Amino acid sequence: MYCSNCGSKNAPGSKFCINCGKKLSTVNHNGKENGAVASVLYAGFGQRLLASIIDAVIISLVNGSLNTLFEEISSLPAITSVKFIILLSIDLTYHTYFIGKKGQTPGKMAMDIQVVSTETKNPPGYLMAFIREYPAKILSTILLFFGYLWVLWDPNKQALHDKIARTIVIRKI
Repeated sequence: MYCSNCGSKNAPGSKFCINCGKKLSTVNHNGKENGAVASVLYAGFGQRLLASIIDAVIISLVNGSLNTLFEEISSLPAITSVKFIILLSIDLTYHTYFIGKKGQTPGKMAMDIQVVSTETKNPPGYLMAFIREYPAKILSTILLFFGYLWVLWDPNKQALHDKIARTIVIRKI
């Protein structure tokens, strides 16, 4: 059993964390607290941030290369519009595909974390991945990044966009 606050491993059946003293809650397969041994270890803010940085670097490298190619082709306004649509589509496809299919982008793979549905504990599928990555993350951002910081105090380490899409981010053990 792992502490959702500090991540320390505790003996099965422990009531309190041996490291930080926080009361240990256990989670069943439906995401509800019960008396069973917890098998879910939530990913913290730092792991999630590093995964996002890795993904941003990957997308920037791809988009930068394509941007250079487009500049070589032409600087016509029509090409600029097409370039914008293509570059946006790369970001949209990258996140929706990886989160929907595997629950992990390359950045999340590097950090050994995964996005899963709160109900099934499986990757959320393409529709929920799209909702989580775009409308819900836009809302998290519009609220002065408050939606991202929610992870810091939420007992399940969920950001606002996770709550909207009914997902959690877990550490792969």
